[in-house]
Amino acid sequence: MSKNIPNVYGEKKKSFVSVKYDKTDGRNELSVNIPKDQFASELKRLTCTESDDLAEEIIGSAIATMPSQSNTERNINSVLHVLSDFEPQDSIEAKLCLQAHSLYSQGMEYLGRASTANNPTSSQMFMNFALKLLRLNNETVEALSKYRRNGEQKVTIQHVNVEHGAQCIVGNVQTGGGV
Repeated sequence: MSKNIPNVYGEKKKSFVSVKYDKTDGRNELSVNIPKDQFASELKRLTCTESDDLAEEIIGSAIATMPSQSNTERNINSVLHVLSDFEPQDSIEAKLCLQAHSLYSQGMEYLGRASTANNPTSSQMFMNFALKLLRLNNETVEALSKYRRNGEQKVTIQHVNVEHGAQCIVGNVQTGGGV
């Protein structure tokens, strides 16, 4: 069931996990496509933590919020690939990345429900849920961006208009010592 998923650099990444359904007892069995002793260290690397328990809690919480609980393999791979693609630098960034991903996934789920609702009241309710979740997603992405740049803001001036007789200096200005 493993799929190759393209990453931002164009090469193919192998899925981390696969889930097999056992028809005899109706249980899902999780198998990992990397050696099990490396899996725990990979989870810690992706979540930027030193603790196995914290790494599992961060990833488990994100998986639990995914809208489609029936496709465990897809949810696990989705969460792990978000961390892999976003390359968080610490556990706070990892949590923000997964929070944004969860909000986006749930918001899109509600948009889908709004488009297939049987009556206008249900459609409006799902649309409102979607808008709130996607707005929170945007705020989370902005918080992540702000956290990554240490709260510094960059202002880019697109247009400067200097009238006749006025003086304007653009750029860093250093004054020399006077003699």
